[in-house]
Amino acid sequence: MGLFSFRNTQKPRRFNHIPIYWNEEKEKREEREVSAEKAALSKKNKTYTPSIKRGSFRKYSERLDVEKKTSATRKSTIKLMIALFLLFILGLFIFINSNAIYALYFDSTF
Repeated sequence: MGLFSFRNTQKPRRFNHIPIYWNEEKEKREEREVSAEKAALSKKNKTYTPSIKRGSFRKYSERLDVEKKTSATRKSTIKLMIALFLLFILGLFIFINSNAIYALYFDSTF
């Protein structure tokens, strides 16, 4: 009957694998660093001139603000013109109908 015994339990086997590691990204990075160093040494005599001038971001943002304001005023004037046009048509309709109603009541009685 020796199905289970608590004294002689088997220990799990260990996994003794020693990995051989190769980092491809590290090699590519080192190659890029070496080529960048070579390029820097060849350009050492040249001076660096930045392409972004001082205040260029501010000028660009001010120009965008002006464009936003002009587009907002255009939209508001278009809305105003549409509202005035609709009011004109409504007034014209009321005027025409009031003349017709006036003609029906007052011209037919006399």
